[in-house]
Amino acid sequence: MNAYQKSLWVKNGLPLWKVKERLSQKVYFIRCENYIRIGKTSNIKSRLQNLKSSNPHKMELLGTISFLISKQDAREIDPYDVKKRLHNYLKNYHHRGEWYKAKPEVLSCIEECLRDTSLELIREVGR
Repeated sequence: MNAYQKSLWVKNGLPLWKVKERLSQKVYFIRCENYIRIGKTSNIKSRLQNLKSSNPHKMELLGTISFLISKQDAREIDPYDVKKRLHNYLKNYHHRGEWYKAKPEVLSCIEECLRDTSLELIREVGR
């Protein structure tokens, strides 16, 4: 492996492009009438625009959790894992795909996540 090839990999064996992808990801919460979508994206503006173009109802971005973390933490905190934990935690309110019923319990969970995005809260969600 030459120096250039080595530069494409980080110390823990994860491809550098994958680390950059994880660092720029956001978990988002979008409301559409009585439902909330919980997903992840690297471009929230584009994602919201795509969802709006295929939906006749008004959509509102409730907020995002950004993952601007160091490369060392990239393996430890995966936005995809956080999204899956939220999906699992809210499974009783699941509607279809990444859509959940906008019940008070769901809204409360989202508010808490948006208010306190500390690593401890993110690790605890869905355990």
